[in-house]
Amino acid sequence: MLEEILVEKDHPLSVRLREIAVGFRVEGHLFHAIGDPDPDSPFVEANAFYQWEKASDWCHEYLSAAIESALLWADFHAPLNFGPSDRVRLRPRPIHGLARSCLESASQAIWVMTAEEPRQLSVRHLRLVNSDFVEQRKAYGLQSKRIETAKRQLERFESRYTSTFEKAEVTKAVTYRSTVREAAVAMGVEPDEAEFLWRLASGATHGKRWAALEINEVELGEEYEKGQHRVARTPSLEALVAVLSLAYRAVQFGVAVFAVRSGADLQACRRSAMLEVAREMPVDPEREGERQAILDLLSDP
Repeated sequence: MLEEILVEKDHPLSVRLREIAVGFRVEGHLFHAIGDPDPDSPFVEANAFYQWEKASDWCHEYLSAAIESALLWADFHAPLNFGPSDRVRLRPRPIHGLARSCLESASQAIWVMTAEEPRQLSVRHLRLVNSDFVEQRKAYGLQSKRIETAKRQLERFESRYTSTFEKAEVTKAVTYRSTVREAAVAMGVEPDEAEFLWRLASGATHGKRWAALEINEVELGEEYEKGQHRVARTPSLEALVAVLSLAYRAVQFGVAVFAVRSGADLQACRRSAMLEVAREMPVDPEREGERQAILDLLSDP
């Protein structure tokens, strides 16, 4: 039996969840304000190795997907319009699913963008492009009218990159596990901890029993058969904070690296994003002066 969890809004973990939701909004505004890479930016140098599928465009796509998942949760957990009688019901499985989606998408971008030099960045990018074409071919293989299209696309891709890169370095497999671990190292996060939270989120998404026991507080109830008990489950705020914090860190780090690789002014973009979020946030009328103070601070040059 799943139970709704009611938490006082000033509970530290509840406050942290609202902070993460606001943080995701800031990153969303920041990310979509970056624009195309500057002519002298690292991305342009990396893009030159393979002009048909730009590394900057694909990293933008990964981060965009991560932010979409993050904002879906943020809009549910901390909506911009919130009536006094409204309640947020914490349903741990879908929240972990969105966090997992966010983490996997952002980790791909981080893994590509944190390469040590432009050629390596391009190779990592092309490994993911190759994986994408391979997966497309598998999917289109289930639809007879489209399989030839997928085969031609993969063949054209191979004919283009082999003029610059060895086939073995581009076709080397990439897994979500490896990109999550590599991204964790880049972010200064213990990779085993990142992989644990990723596996936990995956298990929760797929209805695995071990994960359900990890993400909920479980209380034994009636013994309806010998050794078999009814149970009551209450979502664990600690588990939610842990996985959402990791997803937020990945988005924040990924967006920052994307801005730097694009040659954007990260600090100026961040200030503008924070100002936009501060303007749109609902605030208790009795604390309007507090919001105005924040707006004034963020508006200072």
